[in-house]
Amino acid sequence: MRKIATFLGAITLAATSQAAEITGTVVSNDPTGRTVVVRTNDGQTLTVRTDEATRVQQGDAVVETTTLLQGVPVQIVTTDVVTGEAAVAPVATRILLVPAAPAAMDDDVDTDDDDDVDVDIDTDDDEEEEDD
Repeated sequence: MRKIATFLGAITLAATSQAAEITGTVVSNDPTGRTVVVRTNDGQTLTVRTDEATRVQQGDAVVETTTLLQGVPVQIVTTDVVTGEAAVAPVATRILLVPAAPAAMDDDVDTDDDDDVDVDIDTDDDEEEEDD
């Protein structure tokens, strides 16, 4: 009877665990140890486990966990795994590599190597001239 109560308790805990979404950047990745450390957008550092069911996506393509390099922005959907009556580290069910925003382009390119007067080439198509 005691085993049944423990089993039912574990089922109850597992049924109440919820999925969470983490957004941040990869700090480190250990594919062999199946852990990814992420710095969230609010500055926290979290360790997330992966398993054989974790799906890593870059756009529509499924990719290997080895693509989770330091500095890569990610969105991770996790679920808690319950062992007995204790929840252990969250497990990633899906990791989405988020494309980085394109860097702002400077319209002017410095073409000389000396420290004298800078010579810039205006690369935009407007007719304005800049005064230095």
